Amino acid sequence: MNKYFLKVVIAGILFVGNVGFAQTTADLQRKVTRVAQTQQSEVKITLNWFREVEMRDVMLRPSRGFVHKSKIVLDKKTKQTQCKGVLVQTGQVVMPKVCMKQNWQLNQFTLIFANGKKGIGTSKSFRMKGDVVYIEVSPELTKGLKGLPMEATPKGQSLEEHFGHGVLDTIASFFHSKGVVCSKRYYRPGKVHYGDSTLQVGDGILYQGKLVALVKKDVKRIHEVSEKPLAILR
Repeated sequence: MNKYFLKVVIAGILFVGNVGFAQTTADLQRKVTRVAQTQQSEVKITLNWFREVEMRDVMLRPSRGFVHKSKIVLDKKTKQTQCKGVLVQTGQVVMPKVCMKQNWQLNQFTLIFANGKKGIGTSKSFRMKGDVVYIEVSPELTKGLKGLPMEATPKGQSLEEHFGHGVLDTIASFFHSKGVVCSKRYYRPGKVHYGDSTLQVGDGILYQGKLVALVKKDVKRIHEVSEKPLAILR
């Protein structure tokens, strides 16, 4: 009888072990799939800006007479900035609004997708909603790519209010994976090295497989889990 029960126990252990192994394998496969989808949805964005330098910008005293010489353009300066976007299932590319905040005029921007294709956009190619920019792109540019599913948070609500407390754990895990230090201890400026954070403006935050927010501020350290560095999809 003892031998019989021993066999049953061993069989039960093996069964539980196989089930646990299967669950672990399934979880691992889901994580690998999620990482692959996230990588193929990433979009590199280069923004080209210009600013005209007028005579009034360099004059010490205002011009006299009827001719407003101060409005004469003396030079035209240009510069480039980089940002990161995410391709979503609607076929649009989303990026944080902060990438568009410049005291310069936008000339055009270039999007480079994971499939190697490149698209050019202008100020008429996008719209802003809250802290997020929605860029319309041609389906030809995203052939072979699968955008991430997204879920918007109602205006006036935080991520926690809309999704529940579990979303804060996801945000904390995301920051940790990017090397961001989360500590309530006070550190004197310049006296501590926070490590090599890989966080980038434009990185996407996924909750339960759906894109819910984008990073809008490159932080090296946070005192507590907060939504402040994030641009929430509305």
